[in-house]
Amino acid sequence: MTLQYRYKKSRRGRIKIFIKYASAAFLLAAVLSSSVISSYAAGISGEETVDGMVESNPEDESAYTYLNETDAAKYVCAMNKFGNVTVIRSTSPSLYSEAVSVRDTSEASDWTASDGTLSVAQADALARYPWNPLFDNKCISAFIGSGEAGEWHYIERHFSEDAEEITGISSAAANEEDIKGINLEDCKEISFAVNLPETTEIKYQMKLQVNISGTVVFDEIFEIGTGGWNTVFADISDISESYFNSPYISSVRIGVCPIPSDDGQTSTNPFTLYLDGFAASAHSAVRKYRYMTDEFIVYGGTLGYDNEADVYRFNVVTSADSPFIETKSLGQNSLAYANAVKVSFIDYTSCSSITLYYRTSNENEYTEAGSYTVTVKESQLAGSNIISCSFPLPDSNISDFRISFKGCTSDGEIVLLSVCPASVQSSSLEKYGTIDSCKISQNTGEVNIKGTVLSSVSEKYQTSKISIYALDPWQTSDSITLSELQPAAQTKMSSEFSVKLQTENYGLKKYTAAIRTGTGFIILDSDKWITNLKGSSASVSGSASNTLKKGIIAEATEAQSIGSQAAYITADISKLFSLSYTSCSYDYNGKTFYYDENEIDSLDKRIAEYKFSPINVYLRIIASMPGDSELASRILFDGAVKAGKITGGRYYAFNISEETGSEMLAALCKMIAERYKGGSYGSISGIIIGEEINLAYENYYAGEKTLSEFSSVCADTLRIIYNSSVSVNPELNVYLSFGSDFYNSRGADCTIHFDVRELIIAIADKISYGGNIDWLPAVTIAKTNSCCGKSPGADSQKSYETQTLFSGELDVLCSFFKQKKLLYGDLPRSIMTISESKGRITANGESSMKQAAEYIYDFYNISNSKCSLINVFIASPDFNVYEHEEMLRCIDTKQSLSAAEEYAQFFDSGKLSWEEILGTELIKSLKLSRKVCETAGAPEEPEVQGAAPIWYINSDKNTDGWTAAEGCESLETSDLLDRKNIMVAKLGDTESPLKWRGILNDFEYVRDFSPFDYISMEIQLAHMPENIDSAEIMLLLRSGSDYLIAKNYVSTGGWNKLIFSLSDFSERNSIDCIKIFVRGADGKNNIGSPTLLISEIKGLSSEHDSKYLSAFITQERYKNLYSEVSASYEKLVPILIAVIIAAVILEIFYVKHRIKKQENKQNKIPFYKRQI
Repeated sequence: MTLQYRYKKSRRGRIKIFIKYASAAFLLAAVLSSSVISSYAAGISGEETVDGMVESNPEDESAYTYLNETDAAKYVCAMNKFGNVTVIRSTSPSLYSEAVSVRDTSEASDWTASDGTLSVAQADALARYPWNPLFDNKCISAFIGSGEAGEWHYIERHFSEDAEEITGISSAAANEEDIKGINLEDCKEISFAVNLPETTEIKYQMKLQVNISGTVVFDEIFEIGTGGWNTVFADISDISESYFNSPYISSVRIGVCPIPSDDGQTSTNPFTLYLDGFAASAHSAVRKYRYMTDEFIVYGGTLGYDNEADVYRFNVVTSADSPFIETKSLGQNSLAYANAVKVSFIDYTSCSSITLYYRTSNENEYTEAGSYTVTVKESQLAGSNIISCSFPLPDSNISDFRISFKGCTSDGEIVLLSVCPASVQSSSLEKYGTIDSCKISQNTGEVNIKGTVLSSVSEKYQTSKISIYALDPWQTSDSITLSELQPAAQTKMSSEFSVKLQTENYGLKKYTAAIRTGTGFIILDSDKWITNLKGSSASVSGSASNTLKKGIIAEATEAQSIGSQAAYITADISKLFSLSYTSCSYDYNGKTFYYDENEIDSLDKRIAEYKFSPINVYLRIIASMPGDSELASRILFDGAVKAGKITGGRYYAFNISEETGSEMLAALCKMIAERYKGGSYGSISGIIIGEEINLAYENYYAGEKTLSEFSSVCADTLRIIYNSSVSVNPELNVYLSFGSDFYNSRGADCTIHFDVRELIIAIADKISYGGNIDWLPAVTIAKTNSCCGKSPGADSQKSYETQTLFSGELDVLCSFFKQKKLLYGDLPRSIMTISESKGRITANGESSMKQAAEYIYDFYNISNSKCSLINVFIASPDFNVYEHEEMLRCIDTKQSLSAAEEYAQFFDSGKLSWEEILGTELIKSLKLSRKVCETAGAPEEPEVQGAAPIWYINSDKNTDGWTAAEGCESLETSDLLDRKNIMVAKLGDTESPLKWRGILNDFEYVRDFSPFDYISMEIQLAHMPENIDSAEIMLLLRSGSDYLIAKNYVSTGGWNKLIFSLSDFSERNSIDCIKIFVRGADGKNNIGSPTLLISEIKGLSSEHDSKYLSAFITQERYKNLYSEVSASYEKLVPILIAVIIAAVILEIFYVKHRIKKQENKQNKIPFYKRQI
């Protein structure tokens, strides 16, 4: 064998071995990398849910279907029929003026008081909503004294029976005059509006009597609603002609009878009745009020009025092309305040779309240019058979309109329920293109805008450019404004465009796409805002939970001990701002804004109270009237308010119409979002805008505005607060606050109160036009009043026309928010509900039990499966929380029904269980998943196999995670009283009688206490007041939202050994926090500022010995801490694998290079020398 051969063979063998091991290493690296990649992919492949959103469930197709047209008309028109009397809620002055023949303008002196009515006077203002008379700035005020329950009180109007003084109703020269007398032959209806005090404790009946020559010829009793003006229409056309020996009405008598809701109440307090708009009509005024006219032109069918059902029936013949009805004599003021017409009907013809044609007084014909079409599918709410179509009108000078029903596939009826003026949110621009996307790039900070241009426009202006303008919130995209601005970006003309731009303060800008022409600007689409500000942050919001979060407004530690998971705090921005220099400031947009130090400090403390608890805190912001007029002029919206002319409301709209106000609001919200993002100040989970803003006059006054105008103010305010806050804290949710006044069929001329249903739709439309965002509703529900077993709304028709949102109607609200136009993407918005206190806390006894029972009733209604969109319910109880803490602690747990059972009889004395009250179906559907385990200290020391310290505490300032919590000034470790490693907690004094104070350990990792059957500790209270010999200790173990709560009493003056059982707490294998609190016995605030000494906290086991327990604790600590380090290294695995593979490849090439070099060297040696 030659040397060359042996050399080659040995080299090749080593190469094969090297390649074999390198291949193995490569395969191992591939396996490791695939597992890492698959794990990583698994982490990102799950579907992401937007924060605050939950899945939408399909609705029952007939859940809110009316069984007959009578009920449908009743709810849609907010009316009630009592024999010959029709009562309609929420009087529309403009509709009423057009509906009646003659409205009386006589003085109050023409009316007299009788039977318990103390006086009748003229009033130029009301002491309650809506604060003003309906007409002529005057109305009749009747003051009624106290009396017996069920007692009638009257006012009376006498008329002339002299034919020479009486003008015929139908031939009256004017719509408004002093009615001297009424000829019954010429009068078909008498009507008036009445306003009674709003209360749930009193119901009212009214009576209308008509007299002829001293004989009562008409006598009807009817129920009347409260809260605003209610219209009464009395049909007197059926009065017998036998009374016509004198056809003139001699007097009209109007009576009222207050009836207490509580059967035990025998007397009533004094109150004031207001009367306005007394009128007489020669036709059906109520019909004209509901349909804007009482004369229609008909094509393609027959139209007739059904007096029994109170509806028009349009019998359609499908052979006719697009059957229609057309107004014949539309009143000139019918559309006052309106920018749309709304038509509500029930369809039995399978109609596919409706077109409204309109014309002005200058036009004789209807044209396609003057029309608007909506589809039936878009106008029908899920589960309802009511179709409500709104048709925007470009001009208020509309003389008549035609309603054309298209696509009717079968002969049948269209039942007209209402045709009325409306105020809606609509894009007023004629669209020449679209802005389809307006988003911020997370990586570059560029704003990306994409859109389209109509082909006709792009062809006509092909040499022009598409300009993008960045506007401030208070600016409008009109030609005057745009001409003074420089475009933020431009691009060449095209049917599709995409622009990237950089701009300062991008989150508070709205963007307009326009084409500049020789005469001005063509605006392509409505202004758009950035819609992905939450996504532009590195922080990602977690998906919402379907579990209801129970919130109880109480002292922070007491709220936590009863399992409260949510609370709200109110901040008045009028008190937060300062116009002079303070040490508390915030820089925004190149300016410095200052805040009142005391107010900010107070807010800090209120939010920080929840810092050591898992309670989600929501900050509600309002604006009262500042004492400083200069500050008012900057932060409040309405000019009259700023000038100090209107001061009647409680709270006011934020000023977003001017630069200063917008920047002050944006700066404040950014400061709040940054300041309360965790840390020493605590954190907030969301911002709630206003308090029941639909009650605009009292709670969010922006001046008298139509629904369209007011919703624009609300939407723009929401956008500024949302964009400024989530841009710095994307985990925040932003809510708009609404009240319980869901639907009252308010007219377009209602400018200070709005129906919640209509306001939500208008705000959602306005937000949608500017780019949808995930805003959320916070709805304050009406207080349930059991009233001896009767709950409001319990027996009413479930419908989207529900008047008031009690807890029993919240399934309607949830279904409403599942409508397509209210979705965010494909998901419905989650809902917060709030129950406000009436302002007084009931004492012990039956009254307190009744209030608590009403809370239980509300909680169960909200917790059922039909209210799945409600994920937060915060209640401010009218009862003492301490007295009912057992029920409150268990109300959302599996022990709920047993803990609440004793309260059922206080809600309804005839029923002994909540299943009887609410029904089996609802009880079975309750979402009660939280677990609470309550235990007391063991009376005797149990027999155990082993014990081990759960924490490594030593006197070298190591508390192993224990920190000062609520009411604790400091915590340290020390050797005291012949004991080692004692925790010493110095507790501060407090004014709250319910204040728990103590220490906590919020674990670095979830701990497993399953080996322990007990926890033991030794406690001593030092520096207690001399006359106090005991206090109450609470141990709280938390596992997510589940709790173990253990309480015991300790005596002063020595060590107390406490042992608490864990065996009943099934969640003890995943503990994330432990707290030890102390308070005075029975909740009394009598322990001063003691020092809490805690020693030897151990886990005890009946099964395992001490050695096992110590090893378990050590292993658990090592595993969790090591796993965190390992997790950090796992991120480096792909990089290390790549490095190894590269090194192996390089080594192979290097070895090959060496072998080749050696062979070349050998070849240069003579052969004979190679043989040696």
